[in-house]
Amino acid sequence: MSATPAMRFNIDFVRQAAANCGQDTGLSGQAELARLLGVSREAVRQMCDGVFIPTPHHIDLMCDELHMAPEAAWLPAVLPTEKLGPLMEKIFQGAHFSLRHVHAETGIALGTLSEIKNGKRKATPAQDLALREFARDNVPMTGGLAATSQWAARQRGRGRRCPQMNLNDDVLKHFRLKDDPFRLDVRTDKDVFPLRDFGRMQKLFTRVIERHDFGVVAGPTGSGKSVMARRLVREIARRRSATVKLVPIEAPDVKQVTASTLCDALVDTLAPGTKGQIRTEKLARQVCRILIEHHRQGNLPLLLIDDAHRCTPSTLSQLKRFWEFRDLGDADPYSPLLAIILLGWPGLATKLRNNPALLEVARRADIVELRGLRGQHAEYIRKKLARVGGKPTTFAASAIKQLARIPQAQWPLPANRIASRAMYWVWYDHKVRKPKERGVVLAADIARAAEEVV
Repeated sequence: MSATPAMRFNIDFVRQAAANCGQDTGLSGQAELARLLGVSREAVRQMCDGVFIPTPHHIDLMCDELHMAPEAAWLPAVLPTEKLGPLMEKIFQGAHFSLRHVHAETGIALGTLSEIKNGKRKATPAQDLALREFARDNVPMTGGLAATSQWAARQRGRGRRCPQMNLNDDVLKHFRLKDDPFRLDVRTDKDVFPLRDFGRMQKLFTRVIERHDFGVVAGPTGSGKSVMARRLVREIARRRSATVKLVPIEAPDVKQVTASTLCDALVDTLAPGTKGQIRTEKLARQVCRILIEHHRQGNLPLLLIDDAHRCTPSTLSQLKRFWEFRDLGDADPYSPLLAIILLGWPGLATKLRNNPALLEVARRADIVELRGLRGQHAEYIRKKLARVGGKPTTFAASAIKQLARIPQAQWPLPANRIASRAMYWVWYDHKVRKPKERGVVLAADIARAAEEVV
């Protein structure tokens, strides 16, 4: 357990700050406080509810602007007084702590913890106290109170502090930008930045479409898989004489995709208005006939599944059966009728290679793993700024080098978040400390932003 006394955030501190902002402007207090802190109004609402704790910078800003005492932001944390049963549910089900984690923190044996959790044993006074102290320091909102300082410190750098990522009007005006360069930054094909991996993806997509093959693109979230895939399909479709029929899977939960779901998508896209068969075998034969018709017309259906890492092994293995559909009555009975491309996280490639049940899929799939910006940060930032009228000198060379050193910033989406947050800090410094200097983004701003975002 922590040696320092736990402090619980005072919800009334943010509520009073919002009330003061409303008195000064005559407008909505939470909206004005959000503008002052550079965060969303939803973030301020959750601060007022005790779900999130403001960063030390935000607390200092509220104290400076609204003449509030910093000591008022914290109160001594008290032990939760609710019954131990509901409290254990918050620890294990609400906060998703494991028995081993609680055992390591409290020293209570794993078997004893399991029996207390399941109501088979009553906790001793010492065990009860240890569990309540653990809940106080690790589970926010216990007893209807706000999170503690220890919990906030553990969440630092995990995306729980809600730093503002989207640039507000004041920041855009400061940098003389027409729009946020990193928000909805891809509107046309020209906005897609050609990563070095773009060439590898292009070769894969061309090979898959030309040969009716099976391809897999694996990369972390924010690596540009989906964006580059859309552009590549459009480019290749324009170059080919035959028509590429894109069949995307629109299911909200990819985990629920089954063979019937895939058949329904193929029927609905390739033969609109056709009623799909109910029984699986008849539905599969119907799909095969539709694919044969498109094949004889010179069309190529392309099945594209995004977030394929969420698909079950059963669904992935069933894709092989779709890829093996053939037109046995054609002059070329060996050519597949359907091209398949899967987009997913790096775990997708690992799953295909290491799961024995998917070995027959992995042997047929051509896998490309993305490797990120890899030194293209200067060109990437310059392109994003140019599309909204920004100057290439907005980011100093030292800032670009600092951004390139951050492992998580090797991918477009995290790089966008860090760069956007750094621009906010430049605007804030201009507003508070250097009113006569416009300034540019420096390495220190990138480092500060990365500490909050990554």
